[in-house]
Amino acid sequence: MSLLAKQLIERSCFLPALASTTRTGALGELTPGLGDAVIHPAEFFAEVEAREAMQSTDTGRGIAFPHARSESVKRLALSVGRSAKGIRFRDSQPPVHLIFLLGIPPAEIPAYLECVAWLVRTLREAGVYDRLLRAESEEALRAVFLGMEGKT
Repeated sequence: MSLLAKQLIERSCFLPALASTTRTGALGELTPGLGDAVIHPAEFFAEVEAREAMQSTDTGRGIAFPHARSESVKRLALSVGRSAKGIRFRDSQPPVHLIFLLGIPPAEIPAYLECVAWLVRTLREAGVYDRLLRAESEEALRAVFLGMEGKT
């Protein structure tokens, strides 16, 4: 795990039980988790929704990476949500159970790419997806990622 990825995970918000049943609702729950990294949350939320409407970030494997590069974001930020029931991002795909909402300042594209690459590698590790689905607290979700230190 790179130092950048570790710092991002340590300051991220993890929501183990999203209440929403829609993509828009879930993104609405996750946006405040980006905290003070987002200067104008309503603008950022609208940009993420527009990005999703243009092209969904649903991977088709129960995971989505909604994001926006925005002047409303002052530093790279991550908010992670888990939905036991699943949320439809696209009608043609299975429901999404893990959502990784990323806020990216326009000047931090290399850092964003490094963190997304690390997330994807980590999620491909045997058992990680299942451990995240079973994690029932913010601490348990974070621990899955921090437990991967040195492995990806």
